[in-house]
Amino acid sequence: MKNIVFLLLLLSALACKKPTEYIDPDWDKLFLIENQSFSLRFPTQDWKLVPLQGTDSYVGYFERGKDKIYFDHGWYNGTIKKDSNPKPLSYEETTIDGHKAVIAKEKQDNGVLLRAIIYQDNMTSTALSILNPTNEQEIIRIFKTHRFK
Repeated sequence: MKNIVFLLLLLSALACKKPTEYIDPDWDKLFLIENQSFSLRFPTQDWKLVPLQGTDSYVGYFERGKDKIYFDHGWYNGTIKKDSNPKPLSYEETTIDGHKAVIAKEKQDNGVLLRAIIYQDNMTSTALSILNPTNEQEIIRIFKTHRFK
């Protein structure tokens, strides 16, 4: 009986364990770009920050060739729902820099939208999005380097 109780306690402890956060093995080789609210790391130096004028949030984009990762840092970034209609092509709840985050791929009329929302607190978040990325895995890797200031 003691063995069964011990086994149940051990299994419940393992089930409650938080998944380990993704840490890029090449973190020190990635190129940092900072703005006033957060930073991202990029695999190449050819990404450029382009700030835009927002009304109630900090907005802009990071650009390299045809790829533009748009960002909106502020209060009204909404949510990404797993069961929205239509359902996302892919959906991942994760942790980025210790903060709750969601990364999803959605079908749009003009292509595929890859999005992430990283929640700083109950009100503030950073939304990242890119339409028809040339390399989805590279963009997801960039999303996961997000760090609040």
